[in-house]
Amino acid sequence: MPCGGVATAAAVPWFLVVVTSGGEPVASSSVLLLVLRGGGMLWATLECFRYSARLRKRAALGLGDPIIAHRIWLWELGAGFTLLGISLDVGSWVLAGQAFINTPLGLVMAASTLAGALSIAFAFFPPARYARRMERRYAPAGETV
Repeated sequence: MPCGGVATAAAVPWFLVVVTSGGEPVASSSVLLLVLRGGGMLWATLECFRYSARLRKRAALGLGDPIIAHRIWLWELGAGFTLLGISLDVGSWVLAGQAFINTPLGLVMAASTLAGALSIAFAFFPPARYARRMERRYAPAGETV
């Protein structure tokens, strides 16, 4: 099963809380789309946390590649930052009925989404200098890279 029970248990209440505000359904379809997008990112974040922990344990035992564990950790950060940006956007719609794009909150949303995109970009397309640094950091004892 790709999604653990913990991830599902956490995603469903988050979805229900955001969709309903004080028992009244939120009518905006754009909010529903944001909630669906946020639910997917919540699942991705929780799944990455779980899988990253497993990979770190395997790498510590010598059964896994620590560079892959690090890349999953970067994906985890990216999903978490993106989830924060989406949650702030959904929260502004639910609480105020509008997006706070032209306010400091909009800057926080943009910064968290940018941090998420950069983390995911580093996970899939690490610059050569960063990749060499990670290879040296995770090189087996006695081996020079």
